[in-house]
Amino acid sequence: MGMKGIPEPYIQDEKNLPQFSLRALILGLSCALVFGAGNMYLGLKVGMTVTAAIPSVIVAIAFVKKVFKNGSPLETTIVQSIAASGDALMNGVIFTVPALIFLFPNSSLFTLFLYSGIGAFIGALLGIIFTIPLRELLTIKEHSTLPYPEGKACANLIIAGDKGGETASPVVLGIGVSSLSQFLSQGLRLWKIDPFWSFNSLRKASIGFETTPIMMGVGYIIGLRIALTMFAGGILAWFFLIPFFNSIGGTKIGDFFSISRSIKEMDSWEIWSNYIRFVGAGAVATGGIISAIKVLPSIYKTLKPIFKSLISKDETPSIERGKDIPIPTILILVLLILFLLIFLPSFNLNFGSALTILFFSFIFSAVSARMVGLIGTTSQPVSGLTITSLMLASVFLFIFGYSGESGKLAALTVGVTIATAICNSGGISQDLKTGLYIGNSPLKIQIAEILGAGFSATLAGLILIALHKAYTLGTSSFPAPQGRLLQTIIDGIMGGTLPWKLLFVGAIFALIAELLGVSSLSFSIGLYLPISTSSSLIFGGLINSAVRRKVKGENYEKADKIATLFSSGLIAGGAIIAVLIAVLKILGWLDRLSLSFLLEKYDWLSNLLSILVFALFGFLIYKLAVKEGRLK
Repeated sequence: MGMKGIPEPYIQDEKNLPQFSLRALILGLSCALVFGAGNMYLGLKVGMTVTAAIPSVIVAIAFVKKVFKNGSPLETTIVQSIAASGDALMNGVIFTVPALIFLFPNSSLFTLFLYSGIGAFIGALLGIIFTIPLRELLTIKEHSTLPYPEGKACANLIIAGDKGGETASPVVLGIGVSSLSQFLSQGLRLWKIDPFWSFNSLRKASIGFETTPIMMGVGYIIGLRIALTMFAGGILAWFFLIPFFNSIGGTKIGDFFSISRSIKEMDSWEIWSNYIRFVGAGAVATGGIISAIKVLPSIYKTLKPIFKSLISKDETPSIERGKDIPIPTILILVLLILFLLIFLPSFNLNFGSALTILFFSFIFSAVSARMVGLIGTTSQPVSGLTITSLMLASVFLFIFGYSGESGKLAALTVGVTIATAICNSGGISQDLKTGLYIGNSPLKIQIAEILGAGFSATLAGLILIALHKAYTLGTSSFPAPQGRLLQTIIDGIMGGTLPWKLLFVGAIFALIAELLGVSSLSFSIGLYLPISTSSSLIFGGLINSAVRRKVKGENYEKADKIATLFSSGLIAGGAIIAVLIAVLKILGWLDRLSLSFLLEKYDWLSNLLSILVFALFGFLIYKLAVKEGRLK
């Protein structure tokens, strides 16, 4: 172990190996296009995406080992950074830009490209550069408290791929069983991955699971404490709030919360979508604000020596892996962005509203970078954070005189820029953590992130327009759920119809959690997300706890390493197949491969098979870890 408990980098500083090469750039941009396009379809179709970082690492490892004769793990990290940054920008686009189509159906292609290209790139750039001053704080000083599960998983994959042999075995095994399971369940639809039960006798209280290898792997990596905290939020939403709201519909209490008698005709998912998500959004907003307040002193401590060295003209550290994009360059970029926001007429912003974007981009970039350190980018509630930022920024928009159609356009600009800032700040934090383990220069990772975002910004609009032309956004088969939610929020803010009372209820729950000593943000995320997410993560956390109890002393470190490598393989295999399935959907081949007819008459058997396969992943993690812990 190195200083402050940080592991020594896999590649030591004195080694002179290729890092930011032309071949790494080309491969990274190719991965950004392929995985980003697949994720755009997936997100617009079902409202969820998977990280491109892990599958791009797998692709990069294959090229570095088989094609690049003198390739290095440092190049693999650069490929990962470019691909993940480009994919993050596209995620921000699919969560927000469809709202432009819903709010303004007659928008020109130029306007669509302006928001999905320039607007999204501005947000991505803000997310990247605002995270840079926080690098040391988040990835080094808080190494023990912020695991960055996907960043660590990528590092383990890169090291295992470079070493080969026994080190790579658990990763390869994880990828193999995960890929097979994911393809059989989601590709061939042989069994369900989302068993769900709603109990009418308990006033529609519900429980469900997302029985994918990704969830088991992430659950193990984040650990039991975080998983339990999130699950507590999910239990509150699905076992208490849904039955309570169902009971008060049409009563005086229900009228106070604008809950009509028609709620009794809704199922649990409809109640969650129409009411609980707003409670969750209020909780996430409050948890985000609390996290921002908590991190402000640390941010100050981090920024103070930076500005002090800037004033004294002190040079940045001479060690390569300690270099960052210089603060003067960051300030110049911020001023350039401010100029673009004000003087591009389609954004409809004045000086005050442009400053509002910069302010909230910084706050939510800090919150996002910290959040993904706990739960990873795949589980990050981007829509919840975007809603939070919109609600807070709307206060300033009203102060600056925005309302009606002009207010909607300004609010949409806020949503697009801050959403992509959130996505990219979380992404670069994971990649910087990977670079810390591997030994990359942070400066080169940061440049790679900017290039990846810029490349995807030129294509995101074209891909979105093509998908809209082919499938029509907002239809039942291509709903773009986050974009529709953002449209509802913007209409509510500018039309005065937002359910503030439900948001306030969520805020109270977050405050209570904080007062009880529980992480309000983790709890609020569980309250906001579907119960199937938090309930599934807890099983991986339980396996983590079981391994910790079974294997003691020095042997635990070996056992945990093997379990983490296998979990990384589970995440990687699931992510790769999820993107492949998205491509097969675009090509129209998936329906031809479907085997759903085999079990469609036996729903109970499909659910049982799903749970058994999910349990098998947990058993394999535990067995591999305990076996390794017993070896001398």
